[in-house]
Amino acid sequence: MVRVADLFALQEVDSQIDALQRTLDELRGRGEENEEIEAAEHRLVELDAQRAEVEAEQRQAQYEVDDLRSQVKTVEAKLYGGSITNSKELRDLQRDQESIQKRLREREEQLLDVMARMEEIRSQIYATQSAIETGRASWERERQEASVRAAEIEQQIATLNDRRLRAATPIDPASLALYDRLRRTRGGRAVARVERGACLGCRIALPSNVFQKARSGATLVQCSSCERILFVG
Repeated sequence: MVRVADLFALQEVDSQIDALQRTLDELRGRGEENEEIEAAEHRLVELDAQRAEVEAEQRQAQYEVDDLRSQVKTVEAKLYGGSITNSKELRDLQRDQESIQKRLREREEQLLDVMARMEEIRSQIYATQSAIETGRASWERERQEASVRAAEIEQQIATLNDRRLRAATPIDPASLALYDRLRRTRGGRAVARVERGACLGCRIALPSNVFQKARSGATLVQCSSCERILFVG
């Protein structure tokens, strides 16, 4: 005759194993890629591409500014060198000078804007690199801690598996097969306590005849609602 108490004791061991296995799976999952670090690395690639584009824009802007400055010097040399005395030519040179200086001021403002954008991108690159380095260091510490904790849990599970083997030994194969099937289909809880005439697995009151049979312990009795094995203890 199978003792329901033996099945209930076996379930207690299995529940501990299940809980530890869930924790172990979670710890092992920490060894996988870190989504936050991956996102930061992707952002760094984008920032580097932006930096390259702005660098090219800055070089072009600097070239235009240098060229305009050179043109200003050339015009001023002619304007104030004394070699040109014709009033019309002098007026034309003055107009050229004003036009070039206006374009120069515009290009210089553009250059300053590009330089400011470059500084902002470099600042973001530095911040992102720092975040990646900090994240990797923290992640590595967590992985090492998780590895140590996982090894401890694996040892605990091994000990509990030995206990489970001993707990399952006195149970007949048919009862054990029923227990295993119910564990798979009832969320790991094959045996339910009975309190105040109700199955604690589904919280439904038991018919009096079912309750009496379960309390006698002469045979395995299942809840008429959730089918779990009833344990009155």
